[in-house]
Formats: sequence, structure tokens, C-alpha cells
Amino acid sequence: LAGDPNHGSGFLDGTGSAARFDGPASLVFDPVADVLYVADQDNDAVRRVTRAGVVTTVAGQPGMRQRLTDDGVSWNDQLAARGATQFETTAGQQPDIYMPQCIRVDSQGRIILLEVGYGALRRIDPNTLLTETIGEVRQKHREWDRGWAWFDVDRYGNSGLVDGIYWTKF
Repeated sequence: LAGDPNHGSGFLDGTGSAARFDGPASLVFDPVADVLYVADQDNDAVRRVTRAGVVTTVAGQPGMRQRLTDDGVSWNDQLAARGATQFETTAGQQPDIYMPQCIRVDSQGRIILLEVGYGALRRIDPNTLLTETIGEVRQKHREWDRGWAWFDVDRYGNSGLVDGIYWTKF
């Protein structure tokens, strides 16, 4: 559908094999918008893929670790990283993304994102980019040991509340 069939990495919006990803860690189909969302982990980005294979960046850009280091912030201090970047945003502001690990959508088509870099669960409206913290995860975040966390969203209320979020970490 999209990306280099020879597994070449990079960061490029485009159609089909012209698009590039780097370390896509998770993806989810959004039935509200009829698109796939990809947690493009090593690009520090959330990407959207249409049925036609058109890839666009919803939020984020490569190089968050270097930007933090350049600003004198320890790249693995999750709380300091939040304070030094666009972590929570109002409508229209571009949120920063830092090592997204798991991505889901709720019943309204909002992105639910777990990020290793920030150690948090955030809700991002892909239309307005309004971003809010909805949970603290604080999983391990060290060189070559990124920890592990997983979650899911019950969009239909089959196991509990509609849009209930269930997560675990290591």
C-alpha cells in the first residue's frame, strides 16, 4: 500500500512506494476517517495512509532526541522533554511527537498515542491537533532499552466503558 518495498527507511510523504517510514511500530485502521494511522517511531511522527496509498504526516518530525540535546535537555528525561516541547497543544498548534510506540483510535476518530519518549498516553484530534494527556505510563526509556507498553481502546463498550482504555507496561 505505501512505503519502500525494499524496506528503505526515511521520512517522506508521498503515494505508494514513494513514501518513506522509519521504524513503524504500530498501526490502526480508523473506520471514522477510513484511513490507517501509523506510529512512525524512529521519525517521531504520526502518519496517515489513505486507501489510495497517499501518506501524509499528521504530527511530528524526525530528530526529537537531537533537538532536546541541542536545547540542553536530557533525551531520556520524560518529564523534562514534555516541558521543553509542544506536548499539550490547543486546536491549530502542531504537537511534537517523541518515539510513538502504540497507536489506536477512539469511537470519535481521535488518535490515542503511547509514546516512549514522553512516557504518556495522549489523545490527539487529527482534524484540529488538539492534544491532551490522558494517562501516565512512564515506561523505561534508555539507550537500546525502550521498555514496553501496550494498550487498547474499547470503541464500542464491549468490555466496559465506551472508549475505555486498557494498558499494561514492562
